[in-house]
Amino acid sequence: MTLDPGNLFHVGFVVADLDAAMAEMSRTTGVTWGPRLDVELPLWTPWEVRIATTHSVYSREFPHLELETEVPGTVFTVSDRPLHHIGYWTDDLTGESAALEEQGMPLVAGAEVGGSLFGMAFHRTSTGLYIELVDRARFPDWEGFLCGRGAVDRIVDDGPAVAGAGQQRVLDPSR
Repeated sequence: MTLDPGNLFHVGFVVADLDAAMAEMSRTTGVTWGPRLDVELPLWTPWEVRIATTHSVYSREFPHLELETEVPGTVFTVSDRPLHHIGYWTDDLTGESAALEEQGMPLVAGAEVGGSLFGMAFHRTSTGLYIELVDRARFPDWEGFLCGRGAVDRIVDDGPAVAGAGQQRVLDPSR
């Protein structure tokens, strides 16, 4: 499986100080920012499932830059490598995630609802870069969201049934 380059929609950076990073990027690149996302979600990793609070923001301009704060004890850490991940839309989170694993890119993090992968999935490449798959259904009006219209209140609001039961991927943190 090859990811569709037409579905590439952002590059992500993990930062220590979201406000400072936003100010610096605006000052140096001229980007403006959409609404801030402060989301509490059940975060799956190969070691555990835990409730994590994430703070992130996307630039309104394409290619979209995502800045997100560190979540200690996960793959979302500040490092010497500034680029953390590249993000792709998907209409089949479960299928594309499984295909990346079959190609040797392990699933290392994702939102978890009811024991199943939901909303997003992060896979590690052999170079250490992460690929994020984002369920397009979670942002039905992406451009409106970036302009502050119809902001997403909760990314994982109604569980896997919205993403299509029967395509759920059961997650096992002990594997």
